[in-house]
This record gives sequence, structure tokens and C-alpha cells, in this order.
Amino acid sequence: MGIGTLAKILIIGCFAVHAHAQSALDFHHPIPGGSIALILGSADTPLPITKFGGRRVLVTRHHNLWVALLGLSLDTVPGRYIVSVTNNDEPEIRDFVVKPHRYPVRRVVEQTRRRETSTHPTQPALADLYEKLLPMTSLWSEVPDVDLPLRTPVDGRQINEYGSRQVKGDQLTKPVDYAEFETAPDAQVRSPGRGRVHELINVDDAGVLVCIDHGMGLLSFIGPIPSVQVKVGDRLAKNQVLAVLPQSGAPLSSVSWLLSLNQAFINPMLLVDRR
Repeated sequence: MGIGTLAKILIIGCFAVHAHAQSALDFHHPIPGGSIALILGSADTPLPITKFGGRRVLVTRHHNLWVALLGLSLDTVPGRYIVSVTNNDEPEIRDFVVKPHRYPVRRVVEQTRRRETSTHPTQPALADLYEKLLPMTSLWSEVPDVDLPLRTPVDGRQINEYGSRQVKGDQLTKPVDYAEFETAPDAQVRSPGRGRVHELINVDDAGVLVCIDHGMGLLSFIGPIPSVQVKVGDRLAKNQVLAVLPQSGAPLSSVSWLLSLNQAFINPMLLVDRR
């Protein structure tokens, strides 16, 4: 093999590694409510144990690279943070910077409030469930690889804006930390990725919220759904049908999706392949 040919092979190899690194960095959104992606090195080495704030974080194989992925809650203070990485018993400190981000704040007038009551019926139910959901976010299960990117649980347009807040009278509402989708009444609700049904949570008369454990601290909460086709403990493939929404008198239905990563509710659309 000539020197020129060898040089071409090396250059192509470098571009391939760079392309893989860039695809992993598609998950890097260093803002409150976002996600951090850290490339830890070749996946030919043992799984690096990575911790943030003393807790394990998700590490998965992505194009033959180990990538650590961690979530940032909406109340994360911008600034510099560190994670610890242990590989072959050799500890290493990695850092990242969380940038400020301004989410929209809107004043709600009476006409808008009445309209939102009909188009956003799940919001009060989700707010009432937070105390029940938070303990589940500490769930940790080891899996060989996490199924990324995810897909949205239903086909339809997103009808809310993650991180947004509303001013109602003299009150400022809690920021929106989930995605809500408008879809047909008979639409299929599907699993965003591989996982296991961890729990089915009753939501009064609205149905159930399906909690899916995707592994390594990544959990989806989907619903409320009037009736589901899965049970606790079921193993799920990506796109597997969880339920079919019932026909109703309304022309449209809505389904919400909360995503927890290392105990932080993040914008689920940041881990969805929208290309």
C-alpha cells in the first residue's frame, strides 16, 4: 500500500469519527430543561461509570462511541458543572457549561383561558400527579444500550410550548415541562423506544399514565389514555402500540409526554430525531 493511499484511508477514518461525534452531539442542548451529551471515547473500552451530582447518568453506545447523556431540569442555574468519569479504575473530571435561556411568558385573557380549557385538558391532571411521579424518576436499571433517538408517542402536532409560563391575574404558572400532542381520536399511542412498562398510573376518569423504563435513568410518562393494551412488566419495542385512542364526539384528542433523565424532567423533543 502506497503512502498516498494510506493517507487517504486515515483522512476518511478521521472524517467518519468526526461525523459520529457530531451525530452524538445532536443530543447536546446545554440549557435549563435541556440535555448534555459528553463523548467519552471508543466503545471498544469498558463502559465508563459516569456520575453527576453523585448520581449515575446514562451512558450508551452511539456509533462505536461511549456517550454520556444527562438531563437538566428547568430550574437549573446557568454556570459551569462537572461530572466524574471512571474508566478502568482511572477517575477523570469532565465539565460543561449551562447557558441561560429565556422561555416565553404569556398573559392569559379570559377568552384564551376558555379556549385552553378545551384544547389542553390533560394539564391539570399532570400537575396533580407530580408528587406521585417524582419518586419513580429515581428508578435505575442497567441495559446494554439505550434506544436513541426516540420517537413521539403519537402522530400529530405539538400544541404546547416546552418551558413556557402564563400570567393569570397576578399569578405566574408553573413552567410547562412536557410535550402535548393533538391527534385523531382513533390514533395509535406507541412506545417512544425500547423499554419495560414500569407502572400504570390512574388519572381519575381520564384513564392511565403509562410509565416506561427505557433504562439507565430514562423514563417516559405517556397519557392519560382511557384504555391500554399493555400491562406492568411488559417488554416493549420501539413503536410498539400501547393503546388505540377511542372514538369520541370531539374531532381531536390530546396525549402528553413527560420525559425524565437522571431525575430531571426535560424537553422530550430534544431526544427525537426530527430530520
